[in-house]
Amino acid sequence: MKIFSSDTRSVILNHEKAYKFFNSRSECEEEVKRLKKSPISEVYDGISNYKMKIVKILEVKEFFYSMDQAKGKTLGINHNDKDFYLAGRWLRCFHDLSIKNDSKVFLFGDFVVSHLFLDHENKIICAIDPGTNFGNSGEIETDISRFIVSLFYTKNFNLRKLSKIINSFFEGYGIKKINFTRLDNFIKYRILRNFNKTNELKTELKYHIIALIYLNIANFKYFFIIKKFKIF
Repeated sequence: MKIFSSDTRSVILNHEKAYKFFNSRSECEEEVKRLKKSPISEVYDGISNYKMKIVKILEVKEFFYSMDQAKGKTLGINHNDKDFYLAGRWLRCFHDLSIKNDSKVFLFGDFVVSHLFLDHENKIICAIDPGTNFGNSGEIETDISRFIVSLFYTKNFNLRKLSKIINSFFEGYGIKKINFTRLDNFIKYRILRNFNKTNELKTELKYHIIALIYLNIANFKYFFIIKKFKIF
């Protein structure tokens, strides 16, 4: 059994099932409702030849729900370019199934690197743990910016590697649909939002200093990567 905890949630992995716990009954009910509205349960992507999935709810109780445990390996900064291409394909499939006349889409909410599991043996990409904005209507750049900023906050300073995997992600998603001016604004907002959120949740001085260090690192990576946006 494995237990993962954050400031707001706890997840227990046991016997190939995941159990997500909440502080209140209403929080649990609200997230289950949002998850059930997902445009994806499982869809085959003919371009990558992979199945794109979102974690499936098995059982709902008063303060928790259980899910199938995602198979494969969690996506990480050390994965190859193809894996980030597949991450782009997953998000493109998710957005394409919900795009509206005003070009807005069903948002994933917390589309970050660690929320994707890649099972190459069975050719399945599974997403877990959507955020509180899951199901809101918004621009595609909202989800894309979260993914890119999550890469900025990884403990890796190989900027060439970072540039390559972001390019692979763009290739998987398709750059024609992306408004890079809007994406640039969303990224700058998200970097600052992460800093402010940390300060709101943890008020001790040491956490403020750590958050400030990560903010500067993220901005350093951003100014390196922004050159790629100008090319696009």
